[in-house]
Amino acid sequence: MSWNVVFFVNSFLLGVGLAMDAFSVSLANGLNEPNMKKSKMVLIAGVFAFFQALMPMIGWFLVHTLCSCFSNFTRIVPWVALILLGFIGIKMILEGKNEDEDSEDDNKELIEDMKENNVAKEIIEEVHIDENDTTEV
Repeated sequence: MSWNVVFFVNSFLLGVGLAMDAFSVSLANGLNEPNMKKSKMVLIAGVFAFFQALMPMIGWFLVHTLCSCFSNFTRIVPWVALILLGFIGIKMILEGKNEDEDSEDDNKELIEDMKENNVAKEIIEEVHIDENDTTEV
């Protein structure tokens, strides 16, 4: 393995990404439980740090171990990636188009529901006003 600038940039960016992930989890935990004990804070931070360090090491080990198994397929790996990513992209585009059609129907249903709720609200208000109205004719 060659030690070059790209390796260090990738490592740095991985560290930044993991730090942002840890920060967001810490922020969510702090907002969820503002009066958290110090021992619980340390436990959460320790477990999170352990797994944040362990997972990239496992990934690095698996990639370098399995590289020798897939060295015969290096010519077709980009094509497999192209096909998979293309399939996912086309599927996302089709789902987006179907969602647009569905959202128009949903909007119409939402407007109808709002109208029905408004009518129901007016009826309830009328009944409530009639119940409170005790004027005698």
